[in-house]
Amino acid sequence: MNRDHNPHLMHIIRQAGGRLPVALIRESLTEGEAHATEMAFIAAIGRERNGGPLVNLTDGGDGQVGWIPSELTRARIRAANTGRKVSDETRAKMSAARKGKKKSPEHAAKIGQSRKGKKADQETLAHLTAIRRSPEWREAARQRALAQHKAMTDEQRAARKARISAATKEAMAKPETASKVRAAAVENYSRRERTPEGRFA
Repeated sequence: MNRDHNPHLMHIIRQAGGRLPVALIRESLTEGEAHATEMAFIAAIGRERNGGPLVNLTDGGDGQVGWIPSELTRARIRAANTGRKVSDETRAKMSAARKGKKKSPEHAAKIGQSRKGKKADQETLAHLTAIRRSPEWREAARQRALAQHKAMTDEQRAARKARISAATKEAMAKPETASKVRAAAVENYSRRERTPEGRFA
């Protein structure tokens, strides 16, 4: 065990003479069932961070759900990653690992809050723009949209259409938004290729 991983737990183990009691709760579980059981017990008893007696750093299961690193840990991670470039192969593996995983509303809210007021630099914006204009990205986005549309009921489709319509009307009522839309339309129009007869390709 890494002694720096959970110093509180190491202190408890030392006080117990180097060993902790072990209780067998369930047997012959799959990995998923074991993770679910662990998370259920931790949630029922309660972590110290949430007012309970347990010193677990996470909510249990597979991964680091519920782990909140200390400022010292954050500083170490930042220092270790500074100047490090991620290879395309590693990026692909990270992307594949994240696919299909949905963030909880609380997690999404925390991410949104942490990004408020932060602006991406021009290099990052240019990189993102290039990605979103690529045929691969557009095709993937189209497939995602089709899959979402097929999964909806008629009522959900109608409600979604109404929300989009209302949001569009509200946005277009603002002069600055209407101006941006017109400018984008003019730019797209000028980029379209024409046939020798003068028609759009």
